[in-house]
Amino acid sequence: YMPGTTTYLDTPVVPVAAFAGPDQFPLDCALPDGTPRIHSVTTSDSDVGPYLTTDNGTVTINALGTVQVPNPAYDGVGGTQPRTIARDFGFGGTVGTVEIIDSNGLSYPLTIDPADWTATAITATVAGGTPTGTLVVTRGDNTRSSVNGVTVQIGLRPGANMVPVTGPSAPNVFPGAIQTAIDNANPNDLILVGEGEYNEFIIMWKPVQLQGAGEGTLINAVKAPPDKLAAYRLRLEQLLTNGDFDLLPGQLAGFRPGVMAEPFSSEEGAGVLVVAKAPPPLTDPPTEPDPKSFDLPDNQGARIDGFTIRGADTGGGVVVNGYADYLEISNNLIINNNGFFNGGIRVGHPFLTTQDAEGVVTRTDADNDFVRISNNQISLNGGFDGA
Repeated sequence: YMPGTTTYLDTPVVPVAAFAGPDQFPLDCALPDGTPRIHSVTTSDSDVGPYLTTDNGTVTINALGTVQVPNPAYDGVGGTQPRTIARDFGFGGTVGTVEIIDSNGLSYPLTIDPADWTATAITATVAGGTPTGTLVVTRGDNTRSSVNGVTVQIGLRPGANMVPVTGPSAPNVFPGAIQTAIDNANPNDLILVGEGEYNEFIIMWKPVQLQGAGEGTLINAVKAPPDKLAAYRLRLEQLLTNGDFDLLPGQLAGFRPGVMAEPFSSEEGAGVLVVAKAPPPLTDPPTEPDPKSFDLPDNQGARIDGFTIRGADTGGGVVVNGYADYLEISNNLIINNNGFFNGGIRVGHPFLTTQDAEGVVTRTDADNDFVRISNNQISLNGGFDGA
């Protein structure tokens, strides 16, 4: 449903936020005034995103700045309060701190020259021995810290390549720039996506490190035009037919034309749909796992990090289908999505079942083990059963 257009619908429009009555104030879902928010991060080694070749370089952090947000004191038409108010999501004029937090929670402070700290941008130097981790900015004037930061990748994993992607994606085409990068990448590659708007919904069918530059890297998953959705369905079917991912027990296996294109009718067009290969059966001698298996040692820690994801209307922001062991979903703003079950992040299937020969029904384990979800801001999403 696009702004500025008239659309004749045979279905009700589903809201992605709750309603407030005439004597009620809107719910405040925005971060507090004075919270630093990261719009984008580049480095001395990459003008695309947060990647350093070694633990010796600088990062440049750009602030989101002043943003208009819904006024929680808005008192309706004819009232005295404005509909929106300005909130400061910059870095403040007083020097604070920047640190990288590793996967064990250890902090590695960055060095900052006071002249390189402004309300809109910071340049900081990474110290030797700093590992890959989440970048956190803390303001000096109010000690507030960023909620969803961005992962700074320092060095590459064994055998990995860095694949840069710059936007924007063409709005009417599938595959877009990010999907093309995934399709051409090897397992474990770092796909570094720069600031910009990417009008696409993504099938992540390999254990890659999908890394945005911050909130300014936008995945806009609006399903328009219809030809783009048809190409997405065809691509999913081709991947399944080629054996590039596996369905879960009980998941319908046949694609068909029409509105309900099984087996992904409740996941279709998610901002990011993660599909994966199942582990091999236990045999003697052991069967070699597929190189795209998420649980292989070099592939563990595939991630979706540093994006704004919005506009999905069936699958929601992120859907993890199955077998995506050790996946990390972190430092994302997931906002204004709608989903069949929910609009934020969904791991597995809440109602998928199998039935044995004796008629015993068992709920399906999607086998998404050791998934890590952290430091995301998930707000103003909805589901078909209510916002």
